[in-house]
Amino acid sequence: MSEDPAGGKKYVALFREAEDQELRLDHPEQALAGYRRCYELPTVASLKALASSRMARCFQKLNRPSAAEQAYRTLLENDGDLRDLSHRPYALAAGFELEQTPARQAQLYRDLVRGRWELSAEQVEYFLSRLVGSEPVGLHPVDRCRTHHGHPSADPRRLARVAVESASLGLRQRRFS
Repeated sequence: MSEDPAGGKKYVALFREAEDQELRLDHPEQALAGYRRCYELPTVASLKALASSRMARCFQKLNRPSAAEQAYRTLLENDGDLRDLSHRPYALAAGFELEQTPARQAQLYRDLVRGRWELSAEQVEYFLSRLVGSEPVGLHPVDRCRTHHGHPSADPRRLARVAVESASLGLRQRRFS
């Protein structure tokens, strides 16, 4: 879908108004309506995803967990490679908002360490620390057992460092090759 210049200006005005309703005035219901109007405008996918992410946040504030979950799931599945205003892939941002099942954690972990997104080393380290926490994700059960018994090769912090280094190397190789 191509962006209509007049629609872009309208989006900005509506988005600012909705954001003001949400953040300054603490009126998530009015903000939700504004973000929904932004989403419905003919604009680029990244702006639709931004409006959708804000709608999900408003659903959370309004204590509507099933609507929030559906919005986050849509972001994860349809807009996962697009970025939010903090330059985080929506798949990661939404993935952390959804219930953390072992399968979802393992998929996010694999996507991170395989370099699905171009991220800074600091971003990779941050997201891995959120995923790994105290229990390594996606490891073979023997490695999980070793981690609990102090085996250094399966230490979650070491795994995170190795993943960060690998991701950083992958970024450098892609940029210079």
